[in-house]
Amino acid sequence: EFRRVLFRSPWEVDYTVHPIPWRDSDYTSISSSTTLRVGLMTSDGVVPPSPAIARALSLCTSALKKAGHTIVDIPTSSFPSTATPAYGLQVASMLLCADGGSTYRSFFRTGEATDPGAAQLRFYAMLPKPIRYLHYLWVRYIRRDPLWASILRFFSPLSAFQQWSWVVKREAFRATWFEWWNKSEQQFDFILCPVNATPALPHGAMHDAVSACGYTFLWNLLDYTAGVVPVTKVDAKEDRLPSDFKAENGVAKGAYKHYDSVKMEGLPCGVQVVGRRLQEEKVLGCMKVLEDALRENGVVYQHLEVD
Repeated sequence: EFRRVLFRSPWEVDYTVHPIPWRDSDYTSISSSTTLRVGLMTSDGVVPPSPAIARALSLCTSALKKAGHTIVDIPTSSFPSTATPAYGLQVASMLLCADGGSTYRSFFRTGEATDPGAAQLRFYAMLPKPIRYLHYLWVRYIRRDPLWASILRFFSPLSAFQQWSWVVKREAFRATWFEWWNKSEQQFDFILCPVNATPALPHGAMHDAVSACGYTFLWNLLDYTAGVVPVTKVDAKEDRLPSDFKAENGVAKGAYKHYDSVKMEGLPCGVQVVGRRLQEEKVLGCMKVLEDALRENGVVYQHLEVD
């Protein structure tokens, strides 16, 4: 389908589309490879993957190894110290909500309800500055949660000058990651990671889990190419949380407040295949490699069909 769209030269009718034709050699060289180097990012250091998502990742790594591909762990300590996923979550959050939610609110009709997560962001951003700062101090020094506090510290509507200062931080973040991926110890064909720490949450849960989006937000911030591959489904017994599980920060607490493997049984569990900027064909090729490896290893998602 992606190929068919590009064959129609969409850049001739839409100025926002990059004038890049379908690069079949990029796709076929990857999709037919048996020696890919895969970076395995099991955690972003903010919200650990739930048992269901961790199991999906494990199924993928086992299948890829059996197919002859090299899996390289990416521990949280190996991320650039000045561009960690946690810091990326802060930068992306500031830029996403730079107007305090005023733009999306401007499209609402009288009486129209909003998403609980968006409402929560709007509510916090519009609190008086002294109250926000006191809350930040309470989270940082009383609750002793520096990670969650870092997200809250500057969360408010920004002036044009302030917004540009965060754009500068974003560009420095991108430059750091560009250099990181270029290093010899990385040189990954793609990064394998969760799409989200948990399977789909119930309606209304974004009131608590709105900040737990780091696994996709990171690549949005970097403008990297990413695709999602369905792998398995939640199993009530196999994917239950350990009895001693404890969320380590406010973001993780929001994400896990609604995790229940019994209620979630049967929900899809996917993984994310991530490549570098404007590498759509290569990422599609990597996704095919993963899907083929899963099938060869006896893992067939019920509704997965690949051409």
